Amino acid sequence: MYSNLPAFVLGFHGCERAIGENLVANPESFMKPSSNSYDWLGHGCYFWENSDLRAIHWSEEMAAHGKIKEPFVIGAIIDLGQCLNLVDPQHADILKGCYDLLVEVVKKTGEIMPYNKNGSNSLDCAVINLIDQVTDFKQQPRYDTVRAPFLEGEHLYPGACFRDDTHMQICVRNNNCIKGLFHVRKMI
Repeated sequence: MYSNLPAFVLGFHGCERAIGENLVANPESFMKPSSNSYDWLGHGCYFWENSDLRAIHWSEEMAAHGKIKEPFVIGAIIDLGQCLNLVDPQHADILKGCYDLLVEVVKKTGEIMPYNKNGSNSLDCAVINLIDQVTDFKQQPRYDTVRAPFLEGEHLYPGACFRDDTHMQICVRNNNCIKGLFHVRKMI
């Protein structure tokens, strides 16, 4: 009932420069959603919430691994719309329920249960994607976005729960929620 957050957020997406420039110049071309089995928040377009620096680091890391030629970051104005906000206990319960349903489906079909291992988040992706099927079955609107904290990186100090690359990530599952794209301004 209370899954619409009341404001726009800024999201930042690391990518190849040519792709980013094209998206900003031609917003009607819109972003191609990621549909990998390891996309932890399900299929959609991924953004770092309010963190252009994290997007820059990611795109530079991809360039260092030869996955993109020229690192680039674009900004987006995102209306979270109907948001599966995984810092909300009610939404965590939805996720738990879909996991239980996935377990039942796997048992009945004899399929192999997906799992998370070594950076592959196949289980999380399968659970979140199953939410679409459940909402369709119940004739409820699908979630436009998924928002969750991601603990990543090295501990900031011995015994700390805080990590140096922790961030909020947004998966936009409905491109109509991306209200605008922009070049990221360099700080002076």
